[in-house]
Amino acid sequence: TPLTAVELSEKLVRRGIEQNSFHQIQFVTSDVGHFLKRAKVPKNSLVVLDPPRAGCGIDAMKDLLTYQPQDIVYIS
Repeated sequence: TPLTAVELSEKLVRRGIEQNSFHQIQFVTSDVGHFLKRAKVPKNSLVVLDPPRAGCGIDAMKDLLTYQPQDIVYIS
């Protein structure tokens, strides 16, 4: 199953690409809220969120829930 990593920092995305030994991870430079407006998240997916200290915005969470993920792991 392919994985998608969404990160706003271009520096961290480049680091992820360089260290991606699995080659099954797609790295996307984007704000999660913007990504969710254009993405197609498969139903029953596992979503792992590791937001900044301020947390994940309510609009992004609402958009995420429309995809009906099976589980959401929220790292705080």
